[in-house]
Amino acid sequence: QAVDFATNPSDGHFIAYLSGAMFRRGLFVGKSAGGGYVEDVQFNPHYMARTPKDLPHVPGDFGGVINYQREHLDGIVFTDCSKEKVVGTFLYAARDGIAFHGKTDADVLIHGTDAASRAFVLDTAKGSRVNVALAQLVTLGDWAEGAIIATPGDYGDSVFAASQFWPD
Repeated sequence: QAVDFATNPSDGHFIAYLSGAMFRRGLFVGKSAGGGYVEDVQFNPHYMARTPKDLPHVPGDFGGVINYQREHLDGIVFTDCSKEKVVGTFLYAARDGIAFHGKTDADVLIHGTDAASRAFVLDTAKGSRVNVALAQLVTLGDWAEGAIIATPGDYGDSVFAASQFWPD
């Protein structure tokens, strides 16, 4: 994983402007008893494909990267977080765009997942709460399942307000 804020307690974390293109897991946040903030995250493999040829770049199969991400990438993952604030996040191409697990209390404002297999995943414990406003969730590709996935083990409460869903 690229950024790990879950292996150790991350109370009061503040993550601002994180960008790149990951292959397995982008951002992992957890074990936060409260006051955690994540803002301005952008995971987008398009930049690799759009780098001008005269600048240093990594040549490769852009379509292959996207397909790999749609099958394997857990983009932005939260587990066991209390009073989490998530603002202005976006990613393109993932298995799970943004996911919430365990006992989690989160407010999400302005999140976008584009071209994912599962754009928004909920697998929260009883007593959890995830409030979402102004989300745009798009599923595409060979592994597309749905814009919002609530797993069989999801026992929390979730609310989506003023959001758009573009399923395949």
